[in-house]
Amino acid sequence: MKINRQALVQFKQGVIDEYDILSSWGREEEKQECCRWKGVKCSNKTGHVVMVDIHYIPQPYLDVDQHLKGNITPSLLELQHLKYLDLSNNDFGTSRIPDFIGSFPRLEYLNLQGANLSDIAPNWFWDLSPEMMYFNISNNKISGEIPDLSSKFLPSKETDYPIMDFSSNSLSGELTTNCFMKFEELAVLNLANNKLYGKIPNSIGYLMDIQSLQLRNNNFTGHLPTSLNNCAILEILDVGGNNLIGEIPSWIGSDLTFFIVLSLRANKFDGNIPSNLCHLNKIRILDLSHNILSGEIPHCLNKITSLLQSNSSTSNILFDLGEQNGDGFYSFVEEYMGDALVQWKNSEFVYNKTLGLLKIIDFSSNKLVGRVPDEITQLDGLLSLNLSRNNLTGHIIQGIGMMEMLESLDLSRNQLTGRIPTSLARLNFLSVLDLSSNNLSGEIPSSTQLQSFNPSSYAGNNELCGPPLEKCPVHDDHTNRTNNVDEDDDMLLSFGFYVSVCSGFIVGFWGVIFTLVFNKSCRDAYFHLFINVANWIFVTTIMCLRRLKMLWS
Repeated sequence: MKINRQALVQFKQGVIDEYDILSSWGREEEKQECCRWKGVKCSNKTGHVVMVDIHYIPQPYLDVDQHLKGNITPSLLELQHLKYLDLSNNDFGTSRIPDFIGSFPRLEYLNLQGANLSDIAPNWFWDLSPEMMYFNISNNKISGEIPDLSSKFLPSKETDYPIMDFSSNSLSGELTTNCFMKFEELAVLNLANNKLYGKIPNSIGYLMDIQSLQLRNNNFTGHLPTSLNNCAILEILDVGGNNLIGEIPSWIGSDLTFFIVLSLRANKFDGNIPSNLCHLNKIRILDLSHNILSGEIPHCLNKITSLLQSNSSTSNILFDLGEQNGDGFYSFVEEYMGDALVQWKNSEFVYNKTLGLLKIIDFSSNKLVGRVPDEITQLDGLLSLNLSRNNLTGHIIQGIGMMEMLESLDLSRNQLTGRIPTSLARLNFLSVLDLSSNNLSGEIPSSTQLQSFNPSSYAGNNELCGPPLEKCPVHDDHTNRTNNVDEDDDMLLSFGFYVSVCSGFIVGFWGVIFTLVFNKSCRDAYFHLFINVANWIFVTTIMCLRRLKMLWS
């Protein structure tokens, strides 16, 4: 125990601990028990130090990373029973990978992720303990060629589900044909963001227990190997950003049905989108963008049950890989968090902690034709739909408003025609909309949601109008015509009224005069009637006056 304590104290002396992360480590009497130090665990049986975990978790709300700095001293080599070493996300100042790490005889877990290491991978690097369960050197500046792994880094028969993550370095070379023949138990392989080239070897089919395979952003060429269909429990396949060619294999969706993430983006895949993809009932991210795919969008996408559900059981995608041993800790990683490069709301990010919350279909930047199938509107759980930069025709599907969870919709740079459906205004969560560069027409439906988007969301549709674009000229002309008609009606009514009155007076007055002048019998009858009426009025008036006089007297 004294040797273990001294080794750890010497390690502390070699690092810069500005934030007292290792304040519990020391030679003071009250700190004699090193098994109680932060990040240190000992075997319940022997008392030897078996675990050193002083990794740093980046805090996005902090302006400065509060991690360790300095050098990794070789004093740790005194910990001969060490099984678990995690120094990830500290800053070791572009140090070389310490040679002594290759001398730990019992090491099962090594995590140097994001430790700012800069080195050409040394020869011992590929000859680590056969008990190694977790090997993560991602996000460093490590270069060199990957050797023939079929004779290196051999997992023992007693190990289960080992993990190798070499992503985001500068590793180069071509994977040999038999590279993976002896890695049947490999569960996670991440070689993303390196400088690897050549064909993906057929020996990839020997990875019978592989659950996550990430080869994105390299320079792999050729077809997806047919042997990959042997990886029956594969859940994440990300081969985006390479130069792979050929049609999308039909065995994706028939032999391989457990995909949660399938990213074939930014390659040179051609042909039609196979309908077998509709059998991927667990898929959350289906990204076929930036290829040269042709034909129509399959009408069976509404059979993907995972996209019909609006809820999500977990925010991340974890692979449960470990079990606790007698030393009181996980002898190897118990959970591995999957990640994927995703285009979300017009930006590309690598998602891990929230990957499980995303539900995305991205078929953008291909040569797809035909109409957008109505069946897509049944995908109630879909959060992002990107069909931009294709040759799609027809109208925007009328039932688009049924996709109530949709947050991002991009249909730009197609040949869509007709009006924008009024149902689009019902998408309350929609925060990204791009309908630009189509042949849409008419007035943009009125709603707070649709009018809040930037005019660029509707640009390039010459016959589209209304806020946030310019007012519809057709609407203004109609109003003017209506007002003109009303004014004309008023003028016509006034003129007709006066004409009728005047003509009626003239006809009535002069009709009577001419009749009396030129017709003697009428004239005599008229004056006779006039005299009789006058006499009746005179007599009636005299009689009324006499009665009144009698009443007053």
